[in-house]
Amino acid sequence: MPYIGCTQKLLTEIKPAQILEPTSQRGLQGWHGNIFRFFRRKSVLLVNDETRFAVFMSGLVRKVFIDFGHVFNSIQLHHEY
Repeated sequence: MPYIGCTQKLLTEIKPAQILEPTSQRGLQGWHGNIFRFFRRKSVLLVNDETRFAVFMSGLVRKVFIDFGHVFNSIQLHHEY
């Protein structure tokens, strides 16, 4: 299960229990995320702690944030290291 270190803005959008694990899980499973507006739409930038692989998700709606853990896991499965 991945760990995402979120900014305060991103934590207000998602439910932390979906993606937060103990901080001892780092390495390839550790990520840092930030949310910002890009062309008036919410966007999320995730960066892997170890590889610095970046994932940019733009144009996100509330429905995606409700099940963000599932969306993130599906992205992670498609981009195995």
